[in-house]
Parts: sequence; structure tokens; C-alpha cells
Amino acid sequence: MTKGDGMLRVFALDFEFAEVLIDRVVEFEAMRDILIPEITWQDFNIVLKKLEAITIQKSKVEGYADLSFAEDTQSQAALNLRDRVDQVLTDSGNRVLFFEMWFKELSAKATQNLIEHSGDFHYFLETMTRYFRFPRDFEQMVFLSQIQQGLAIKTAIEYWRSTKPRCMGTLYWQINDVYPVASWSSLDYGGQWKLLHYMAKRFFNPINVVAVPDGDTILLKAINDTAEKAEIAVEVQAVDANGKARVIATAKAKTNPDKAVVATKVKLSIPESEALEGLAASRNQPVDVLIAEQADAAVKALLAKH
Repeated sequence: MTKGDGMLRVFALDFEFAEVLIDRVVEFEAMRDILIPEITWQDFNIVLKKLEAITIQKSKVEGYADLSFAEDTQSQAALNLRDRVDQVLTDSGNRVLFFEMWFKELSAKATQNLIEHSGDFHYFLETMTRYFRFPRDFEQMVFLSQIQQGLAIKTAIEYWRSTKPRCMGTLYWQINDVYPVASWSSLDYGGQWKLLHYMAKRFFNPINVVAVPDGDTILLKAINDTAEKAEIAVEVQAVDANGKARVIATAKAKTNPDKAVVATKVKLSIPESEALEGLAASRNQPVDVLIAEQADAAVKALLAKH
């Protein structure tokens, strides 16, 4: 038994996924000494890859336990396994928190340099900078991560609601936490609202209108989850980067509780897919290569400005 791994192994999970998770947590803890303010980006990337490996393995362990429990929810053995898995996942999560605490204390300049050279891990940042300016410090990055979480759940739930009656209801994971942790919850462990919870009040409105891409057209679909029919008025505005708005469509629609209906449609001038295909063809590049290059260039440009 490796020194320091006893707490995890106490739970004696008798399947390979758990043993691999325990080994990876122990390996990660052994890298604590290289987490210094002057860490090289090469070492930083090694740390990130090991942390990602732990995250992947935790998913496998949890999936194994869920499948075992689903076979017979009344089985005491399955319940005991579920409890032991929860303990292992909690303990393994707590034991890698030192990385987040270290990263939080880095200077803005050091953080920028590490992210700039993070190679394949650019996608973490690229998804954030797709809609927002590059965060100038750790606090801003945490704040933007909360907004990004809300937008991700909003996008999914609005789409699923727009498919009614194929989808007749949507819940998201998860509502709250029972201890301090970084998670997908919309309420923290003390019951305070995260940004996602405020957004949920809006995207779960009983009567709502959502935008759904459909080729070169945007469908504005009206959803009615009340028990009565309702007539709504829709106004679609285009807003430029300076905040100037202009009305591009208006409509009235009759909604009913049985299904989502198309209230109106907005035609796009140039479909994004065609624009990308045309640009890729002009450069004699595959579309996926072009997208990757544009994302990488966007990140570098943002980093250069800050």
C-alpha cells in the first residue's frame, strides 16, 4: 500500500475501475511539489492531463456503481456498493483540491502564460472566450464559469422544451450541494443561488419563446406548459455590438398545452455552415481544420490583448 492512500482503500471497492482511480489520485498527490509559482508550462500540462485522467476514471467508477444499483434497487449489496462509491468519490475529490487552491494564488501574468501554452486544453478556455472577453484574473474566470454553466443548461433545456410533445418535461442535475464543492448544482451548500438558478426562473417560464436553429433559418418556437390555451405576441430584435436594436420580425401565435408551435421564422443572410465551407474551400482546407485554427487564433489574440 502506498503511503497516503489508505483512506481511499479502506472502502475496499472490489472492482478494477476503483483501483485505477485510487492509483491515479496517489500519483497526482505526488506532484504537489512541482506546483510552485514558477512552474513550467510543460509541467503544468502534465498536471492537467493527470487531473483529467482522474475525472474520467471517476465517471467510470460512478457509472459502474449506477449500473449495479439499477439491476436491483432493493439489493442491499448494491446499496452498500453505492455508499462506498460515494465515499471514494468524495474523498478523491477532496484530495485533489490542493491544485485549485494553488492555481487560485497564482498571479494574473502567470495564469495567462500557463493557459496560453496549455496545448490541447485550449478548449476549456475557448468555450468561455467564444462569448466573453478573456478574464483578467481568477475571480473573473470563476464568475464567467458560472455564466457559462447557466448558458449551457439554458441551451439544453430550451431545446428539449421546444420538442414538446416528444419531450414533455425537463429536470437538470443538480439542484443543490450538501458540502462545499465545485459542481453543476444551481444552489450552493448553504442554499445561496448561483447564476444558473436565476436563469432557471426564466428558461422554465410556463409560457416561453425559444430560438431553434434550422439550417439557414431560426425558428421561434412558443412553449405553453400551463393547462390553458394562450395567445402571445412575439417581437424579434437584432442588436449590434453597440447595443443598438432594430425590429426584424413580429408575430402573434396561439399556443396550447399539447405541443410547442412555431410562432415565426427568421431567415439568416448567410448560413454559418455555408460561410465556413466557402472559406475552407478558398483556403483548400477541411472545415474542421479551419475551425480549429480560428479557435486557436482567437485565443492567442485575446491573450495578446491582456
